[in-house]
Amino acid sequence: MYENGNEEQQNFIQNLSLFFATYFKHHSVKMLETQEHQGVLLQAHHYLAEVSLVPNLEVWKICLEYWNMLVRILFYLFLFLSFLERKKEHK
Repeated sequence: MYENGNEEQQNFIQNLSLFFATYFKHHSVKMLETQEHQGVLLQAHHYLAEVSLVPNLEVWKICLEYWNMLVRILFYLFLFLSFLERKKEHK
């Protein structure tokens, strides 16, 4: 479908990926603070996942950079929580 779009539509998809990636980088933590925003954040991540499948190298790089950052944060969060759990067990 992306391939069949005109230049304006393809630019829209690229700009959408930039918007989501930038917005999430700066506001995801704040959005997780309320139950209402968690659902919105999940749905928006679903949209970004769909955009990630677009066969365009620039769009893919934008999305990949965000997913890489998200996984890195989740990994360190997991390590931190695991550390706290082990510390609790040894008390």
